[in-house]
Amino acid sequence: MGRFKVLFIHSSLGMGGVETFYLRMAKQRASEGKSTVIILLSNERRSDSSLLAEAKKYAKVLFLKDLTYLPNNLVWLIPFHLSLLIPLKTNIRKQLNEITHVHVSCGICAFFYAHLSKFVAKNVKFTIGLYHSLEFCWGGEVLPYFERKNRQLFFDTIDRKSIIFFNESMVPLYEKLSGQSFRNVNLFPLGVIEKVAPVTAVSNPGLKLLRLVSVGRLVAFKTYNLHMLDVVANLQKRGIPVVYDIYGDGPMQQDMKLKIDDYGLSSIVSLKGRLDYSLFSDVVSSYDIFIGSGTAIVQAAGLGVSAIVGIENVDAPETYGFLADLPGFSYNEDGLYVKKPITEVIEKFYCLDQKSRIKFSHKHVEKALEFSMEKCSLNFDNTPHSILNDDTRNRYSNAVFRLRYSASFIFTSFMAKLKGSSLSEQVRVNSARE
Repeated sequence: MGRFKVLFIHSSLGMGGVETFYLRMAKQRASEGKSTVIILLSNERRSDSSLLAEAKKYAKVLFLKDLTYLPNNLVWLIPFHLSLLIPLKTNIRKQLNEITHVHVSCGICAFFYAHLSKFVAKNVKFTIGLYHSLEFCWGGEVLPYFERKNRQLFFDTIDRKSIIFFNESMVPLYEKLSGQSFRNVNLFPLGVIEKVAPVTAVSNPGLKLLRLVSVGRLVAFKTYNLHMLDVVANLQKRGIPVVYDIYGDGPMQQDMKLKIDDYGLSSIVSLKGRLDYSLFSDVVSSYDIFIGSGTAIVQAAGLGVSAIVGIENVDAPETYGFLADLPGFSYNEDGLYVKKPITEVIEKFYCLDQKSRIKFSHKHVEKALEFSMEKCSLNFDNTPHSILNDDTRNRYSNAVFRLRYSASFIFTSFMAKLKGSSLSEQVRVNSARE
């Protein structure tokens, strides 16, 4: 294996954009002769079995039970929120040998690295990637202790060279929020498309029925999931024949089912449940239009499927349009471009002739290739050298800090559940743009 050995620290390998990105990154790096280690701060049952099996083909995957002398039946009961409290065994140094770069996606994973850092060389490059723009700007003026420490790390402690933004709009957003400069962060597109020849979706020129599809978690901040039911009802009224298949599960599933029943759409709208990641290409390539966000929309575009941007946290069934028509590599968040009704966007597509649809399909493939895994892997390796210094390591590996942080984290999560929500949902729904 090559000299670049990356360690990703994450909560679990559930079905989501960050998780599938880590899997693709491990696969890409393996093809380049580079080593990858993934530490997951939850037990194995919290991970998607197919993603986990795939990840183990390309990376060394470690769980909490692999990092501590505590008995397995006890570690099995430790929730993600308390992962900072496990005592680490000294021989894990061998498993982390030759790590050159540690990458995390959130505060608790960064602090776990501080806890772990005494077993890793001091000159290791450290980066934190923002996979959602609200990660460090949710909530109001009064924040829980754990989030205050997350902000302290992000805004005041780590070097800007340790930050990776995958979205151009994050720079002005975080500069406005903090009054600080974020000009020196690393900025490049998230890798989505692997080094394979993209498949162009095949359309049937004699078929006028529009086949629509969405794939992703059915969660509150993805408001377009509910809006699309209004859109399908409007298309039906306008005489445009459509079917709409929705792959995914989550807390919004019951609300969507009720709305489907209220509109009488059960014959043309189907809740298909979770889609196995390995089947994504085969399933999605059979549709005319994909509606969504995150990495899934880029994957769909790479298959030649025309992809409509599902904007997060919006109050109306509106979009920026098709991904292929947008400049740059920002598309998820509200407030980026002029919006238009989704119904009108689909109606215009429906009126295209076969030749125009095929041309538009190729345009989506070209757009998707901007999100190349090969380029992203190279960008990861070429990010400027920055480390967690001794003072930062010592401050955040301190036992008292780890106890206070963990207590605050689990208490806040518990209170969110009492309100019928979750901490991750609150982070995604709150908006600093308001």
